[in-house]
Amino acid sequence: MKLISYRVTHDNKFAPNPFFNVLTLATCKPAIRRSSNVECGDWLVGWTAASSKKYATPVGKEKLIYLACISKIIPTAQYWSDYPQKRPDVLKGKDSPEFYGDNIYKPDDSSSSGFSLVKNPFHRKEKKYDKRS
Repeated sequence: MKLISYRVTHDNKFAPNPFFNVLTLATCKPAIRRSSNVECGDWLVGWTAASSKKYATPVGKEKLIYLACISKIIPTAQYWSDYPQKRPDVLKGKDSPEFYGDNIYKPDDSSSSGFSLVKNPFHRKEKKYDKRS
């Protein structure tokens, strides 16, 4: 069992995504997601950061935002099919958890990466899928 820690510089309900009784980190932390050292049973800790607009905290005075035990690690294509409720729906508005959906990489055989980016409020179309994550 390991403890994996990082500073949350943007807490906009997208990454980590706390909705639908599943805390997911499907975007914005590729180094954590692609690490072969991360296993089920490890713990993930998100701390405040000095650069955070919402939680600006001086170094040495960080506060805990969340602590979560990793219970499942799945490939991006499986995440797309297994968690349709986590797909973004910008039409529902900011009061809806669907607005913040982090399931943004749709399998796409015509794309060089094998995925296409679905419309979401957090990434522009030119953002590329990182094959390593």
